[in-house]
Amino acid sequence: MDQTSPVPDSPPLGQPPVSARRIAVVDDDPQIRYSIRQGLEQEGYRVVEADGAASLLRVLASGETVDLVSLDLNLGRDDGLELARKVRRMSCVPIIIISSRAGPHERLQGLDAGADDYIVKPFLLREMVLRIEAVLRRRALEGWMAGEDSGEALRSFTFADFRLDDGHHSLTRLSTGEDI
Repeated sequence: MDQTSPVPDSPPLGQPPVSARRIAVVDDDPQIRYSIRQGLEQEGYRVVEADGAASLLRVLASGETVDLVSLDLNLGRDDGLELARKVRRMSCVPIIIISSRAGPHERLQGLDAGADDYIVKPFLLREMVLRIEAVLRRRALEGWMAGEDSGEALRSFTFADFRLDDGHHSLTRLSTGEDI
C-alpha cells in the first residue's frame, strides 16, 4: 500500500487481489460452498470451507490468517446469527452474511450480530466479489488511518483453546467464544 495515499491500493475490477486473501466460506450445503469456492478462486482468493460453527471455530483457532468470513445463516443445527456474535466477540475479522432470509428484520439482525455486510440469495458472484473487496478496502483504510503499516487486522495470538487479542486486550476461549 502506498503510505502517501489515504486509500489502500486495490486491484482493477476483474483482476486478482495483489496478495491473495483468505476467505472462510461457511455454509452447510456442500454444493453452495463448492460454487462459491470456485468463483472466489477464479478471482484470486484462497478459500477455506467450513460446514458449521465447529469447523469455522477450528479454522479461526488454527492460527492461520482469515481475512473475511462469508457466513450463511441457515446452518442446519447451528444458529448463524449466534455464530456471527461468537466470531465477533473473539475476532475483528470482517463477516459478510449470505442468506435467503431477505426481510428487512433479518438483515438488521445480521448486521446487529456483527456482520459488516449482508447479501441475499440468490446473488451474482460478481456482486459478492465486489462486496468482499469493498469490506476489505474499508478494513485496510481503517488500519491505515490508525497508523498500521499493512492495514491488516489487529494482532492476535492463538494457543490451545485460547485467543489473546493484543489490540482489544482480551482473552477468549475459542470453543465457547467466552471472554475470560
